[in-house]
Amino acid sequence: ETRRSAEETALVAETIYKPVTSYYEFEPDSKTHIIIKDVDDYSNGAAYYYDNKIIIWALPMDYELRGSHRWLNNVITHEFVHIVQIGASMKYPRRFPAAFIQNLNYENEKRTDVLYGYPNAMISYPIPGVSVPPWLAEGTAQFMYPGANFDFWDSHRDMIVRERILNNNLLSFDAMNSFGKRGIGNESTYNQGFFFSGWLVNKFGKNILYKITKSLSKPYNYSINFAIKEATGERGDVLYNLWKEELEKYYKENTKTILENELKGRVLIEGNTTNLHPVWSPNEDTFAYLSNKGHDSFGKTDLYYFNFADSIEYKIANGVHSAPSWINDSTIIYTKRSKANKWGSRYFDLYSYSFNEKTEKRLSKNLRSESPAYNKETKQIAAIISYDGTSNIILASNFDKIDENLEFEQITSFNNGLQMFSIMWFDNEIYIDAVMHQGRNIFKLDMISRDLIPVIEEKWDSRDQENYNKGLIFSNNRSGIFNLAIQKNGSINYITNVTGGAFMPSISKKNKILYSLYENGEYKICILDSLTFIEDEFVGYDIDYYKVFPQSELILSEPQESRAYKESMLSMSIVPKLMID
Repeated sequence: ETRRSAEETALVAETIYKPVTSYYEFEPDSKTHIIIKDVDDYSNGAAYYYDNKIIIWALPMDYELRGSHRWLNNVITHEFVHIVQIGASMKYPRRFPAAFIQNLNYENEKRTDVLYGYPNAMISYPIPGVSVPPWLAEGTAQFMYPGANFDFWDSHRDMIVRERILNNNLLSFDAMNSFGKRGIGNESTYNQGFFFSGWLVNKFGKNILYKITKSLSKPYNYSINFAIKEATGERGDVLYNLWKEELEKYYKENTKTILENELKGRVLIEGNTTNLHPVWSPNEDTFAYLSNKGHDSFGKTDLYYFNFADSIEYKIANGVHSAPSWINDSTIIYTKRSKANKWGSRYFDLYSYSFNEKTEKRLSKNLRSESPAYNKETKQIAAIISYDGTSNIILASNFDKIDENLEFEQITSFNNGLQMFSIMWFDNEIYIDAVMHQGRNIFKLDMISRDLIPVIEEKWDSRDQENYNKGLIFSNNRSGIFNLAIQKNGSINYITNVTGGAFMPSISKKNKILYSLYENGEYKICILDSLTFIEDEFVGYDIDYYKVFPQSELILSEPQESRAYKESMLSMSIVPKLMID
C-alpha cells in the first residue's frame, strides 16, 4: 500500500540520477533497488551501499532538530548520494567490502601435559574497503549536489550550530568523525558535516567534495586529513579551525542585538535534552509536557505533568510521542506506539490517562493517529493519521466519556504527500500546520468542502498555532530565528526574542504562555507571565532574512506503469581473511 510513494520515488530518482552521478563521476554497477515500507509508524531512510539498495519508510520525518521539507524529494536524494559518494570512495570493487589479517602466537610449553602455551601475541588488523567519516558522508548527502536544495541550511540546522558556538561547545574535528553520542550529539555530527561541506564548496569550488572522495578511494589512504590536504593543499583539522573562527565571528556579531534585547520569560524545566509540547490543564494549576528525562535518546519521550503548587514533575505515561490534549482536569489523551500487532507492526494509537483512577486506557487499535485535539464545546476529538506518506484528519464525535471502542471518521481524503503536524480547534474549526514543499504553513479546514484554506502561507516557516483571543499565537522563522508571534487584526507582533528558538506555545486564560525554548543544546519549558511586544528590528537576524531561503524543484507523484515485484538475491560478497596461528 505504498503506490503513491513509489510513484513519487520513481520520478525523484530519475530526476536526480544524472546530477548526482555526474558530480561524483561514478555510476553504480547495477540498478539501485529502492524499497518503500509503511509497515510501522516509523520514519527514516537507509542506504546499504554494498548491496546497492535503499530502504525508505513512507511516513515523513517529524523531528524537532530539523526543518520541514518534502520528505521523498529530500530523503531519496540523500540516500542515493550515499550510494554514489560512498561507491566513488570504495578502494576495491563492491563485492570485496573488507579483508582481515590476524596473527596469534603462544608461550613455549613448560610441561609435557600442556598442549600449547598461553597466547602471548594477538594481532588483528581489518582492511576496510571504505573509509569515509560520518560528518563527510552525511554532510555530502545533505549538500546533495550544487543547486539541489531538497534540503538546505534551514533555521533548525542554523539554530543548533549557533547555540554551540555561543556556548563554546562546537564539536571538535575529531568528535565529528564518530557517532554514538547522547542527546543532540549525533545530530550535531550531521549538522556540522553539512555546514563544513558547504563551506568547503564555497571556499574551494563545487568539485571539492568529489576531489576529497577521490582521494579516499586510494587503497593507501585512510586519513580524512590527508584526503582534504590532497584536494585543497591544507589539512582538514587546519581548515576546521579556520571555519570555526569564521563561525564565532559571524554568530557573535549577528546575535549582539538579540542579546541586548532578549525576551524569553522564566525557565521552569531544564536539565534534559528534550522538553516539548507544554499544554495548560483546564484549571491552569498544572501543565502536561513531553520529556526524555532518564533517557539518553533525544526522541525517547515520556508524558509528565508539572504542578505549580509544589513545583514537582510527575510522570504519567511512557513512550508518548506527540502533544497531549486535556479532556478535563482529571483526564488527558495522547498518542504513543502500541505493542506489536499480530503482523508485527507498531502503530501510534490513542490513549487516555485518568488522574482520579491513576490508570491508562487504550482507545484505539492500529489507528496510526497523532496529535489529538479535544473540543470541549462540541465534544469532538480530531487527530492526524498517515498512510503511504500522506496525512489526513480524522474526527470522533459525541465524545462525552472515555470509551475503549472510540470510532473515528476520516474527514479529508488527500493523496498528495501532504504532511500535517499539529491540530488546533478555533471557533469550532480545525487549524493545522502542514508542509507540501519547503517549510510549514498554517491552514484552516473548511468543514463543508473539506478543503484546506491558507491562513499563513509564506516562504518562511510558520508552525505550532494556538488560539489567542480571536487571533493566533504561532512560531515563525521569518527573521532567520524561530520566535513566537501574535497575529491579530491583520498585524503580526513578536513576543519572544531568543538566540536559540521558541516553539510550541500554550496560552492560559490569564494570558500566561508556556512554550518550549531551544537553548544551549536542549529544549526547556519556559513561561511568559505577561505579553510584551518587541520591535521587529530587534528580532532575529533581519526581518526579511527569509529571502535567503532557497527553493528546490517540487517533484510530485504521477501515475506510472508497473509490474509485479519479484524477489532477487543480493550479490555475493567476499571478505578474505588471512590468519597465521
